[in-house]
Amino acid sequence: MFLTEMLYVVFTQHERGIIHRDLKAENVLFANVRAIKVADFGFSTPVDGSDGYSAEFGPAAALTTFCGSPPYAAPELFCDDDYYGVFVDIWALGILLYFMVVGILPFRADTVGKLKKCILDGSYTIPSFVSDSCRSLVHDILHRVPTSRLTMDEMRSSAWLEGQDFPPAMQPFMSSVNSVTSPEALEDQRVARSELADLGISTDLLADSENRQVRSNIVGTYRIVLHRIQKRRSGVDFAPSMSVSFDVSARMCNGFVRRSVAESSDKKRSKICIIL
Repeated sequence: MFLTEMLYVVFTQHERGIIHRDLKAENVLFANVRAIKVADFGFSTPVDGSDGYSAEFGPAAALTTFCGSPPYAAPELFCDDDYYGVFVDIWALGILLYFMVVGILPFRADTVGKLKKCILDGSYTIPSFVSDSCRSLVHDILHRVPTSRLTMDEMRSSAWLEGQDFPPAMQPFMSSVNSVTSPEALEDQRVARSELADLGISTDLLADSENRQVRSNIVGTYRIVLHRIQKRRSGVDFAPSMSVSFDVSARMCNGFVRRSVAESSDKKRSKICIIL
C-alpha cells in the first residue's frame, strides 16, 4: 500500500528535522513498481527543536511562511500568525489519503477565498463506498485543532492500516567516485553524453546550456542520466530492466521525444512521449 510508504517517508523526514510543507499528489513519484519518492523540496525547511521536542511529533519550531498548494493547506495556515510544520505535513497526508481513496480532493472551490472558507469550516463529505475504518482515519487526521490530529504512530496502528507492512527507507545513494576527474567519473560522463546524443542533444548544446549557469531542461536531463549511470555502475539501480529504443526521425520535435519501450521481447512495443 502506497500510503504506508508515504507515512514512512514523512516520518523519516520529520525524524531528521525536515518539514516538507508541499506534500501533494503531484510531488509523489514512483521510483519503480515497489517504491515511491517524495519530490520538490523547494518549500521544505529544517527545524531544530528550538520550541521543544515531542516524542509524538518530533522537533518543533514555529514557522511563519505561508507556502504550499491551497487545496492541501491546513486551517492554521489561513488564520494563525505562525504554525508548526509537523502538523501541516500530517494534514496534507490526510488530504492525500482522501484523494487516493476517493479520486478527488476533499476541499474544492472556484476561488482561493471560497476554498479557504471550506477548509476553515471543515466542510467536506466522504462517499458511502469508503469503509468505516478509512472514514475514521480521514476524520482523525483532518482535525481542525493541530495537536488533535493523529500522530504517525497512531496512523500506523489504525484499524484501516492493520496488518500492513511499513517498509524501511531506502539507503541514500552515495557515489563511489571521489573526483569528477577520476577515470570512472570521466567514463560515466562520456556514456551520459552518448545517451544524450541519442536523444538529439549534442555536446555543444549541453555545453552552451551549462555555460549559461541558469536552470535548463537540458542540464537537468543530463544530470538525471548521469545519476542513473552512476547507480547502475554501483549496483544500486532499483528500476526494473527494460529496453529503450528511440525514433531518430522524431528527435526533439517541439520539445518531445518519441520512444518505444519493451519490458521483454515477447511483449508488443508501445510508443509514449516523454518531456525533456
